[in-house]
Amino acid sequence: MNFSLRILLILSIISASCQSIQPVDTADAADSARAAVATTSPYVTYRTGQLPIILSVPHGGYTTPTTISDRNCTDCVYLRDAWTQELGQAVDSVLTARTGCAIHVVVNLLHRVKMDPNREIVTAANGNATAEQAWRAYHDALAQAKQTVIQKHGKGLLIDIHGHGHAIQRLELGYLLSGSSLQRNDSQLNALASASSIFNLTKPASGSNTLSSLLRGTYAFGTLLHQGGFPAVPSQADPYPQTADPYFNGGYITQQYGSSLGGTLDAIQIEHNMTGVRDTKANRIRYAQSLATALDIYLQRHYFGASITTLCR
Repeated sequence: MNFSLRILLILSIISASCQSIQPVDTADAADSARAAVATTSPYVTYRTGQLPIILSVPHGGYTTPTTISDRNCTDCVYLRDAWTQELGQAVDSVLTARTGCAIHVVVNLLHRVKMDPNREIVTAANGNATAEQAWRAYHDALAQAKQTVIQKHGKGLLIDIHGHGHAIQRLELGYLLSGSSLQRNDSQLNALASASSIFNLTKPASGSNTLSSLLRGTYAFGTLLHQGGFPAVPSQADPYPQTADPYFNGGYITQQYGSSLGGTLDAIQIEHNMTGVRDTKANRIRYAQSLATALDIYLQRHYFGASITTLCR
């Protein structure tokens, strides 16, 4: 680890240790920092924030109303991403406790067999009017959160929370680039910047970072997570998945809200392994603390030049 990154990590850990972070699996610790916003569906929640971070939790829902028919579509996935709703709550609570400010959080309460916000509406809702209403409510909330972040901060980052069942226990970070694309050399990878969900970070106004450095350099998001104790691909230590390795590179939400389509909101999909991350309450809190540190360093380095603790003052 280089000296500058070591200092940033130490300062972030010291800052975190000065806060009273309760290991909870609810959003209670974050309640005083924001308010719930009414959505057009009882199956979608949106809690506003002041920080330039949006947390999307599309696949952790438990609710299976009989009034919504089960989805039945080609190549669809119906399994819930276990413990991701609780993981999102832990991240929300830890960031609020650490900063005194809240992030934007959008949660789908419906089980994935009923509605999938990470697909276009036809595949997502299977023609059911109630499911379609929930899908629209979810994306309306994300659009509102994006608008708020851009108006207040000019730019920001959306994190889309998922869980994978692959054998390799590591985080898979999706930037809309395939595993084979990540295997390219730096110059070839840099040429793909406009196709990535963090395209905005490669532009001159954002410091003209190279895409390769953003994906597998010292201050890459995956590198920061790895340094915090959670192996991730891509990162400096694990720059790309091997050809035979399964890898999720980002879905509909990352495509629609990241900067590959323009704008100044970036998006990263995080597929979380089970062991050591999602499997217990203690591990969810431990991961949330590491993610909060990584987000603080990442946004300070690539976005605002200051800790996120200063951004809602």
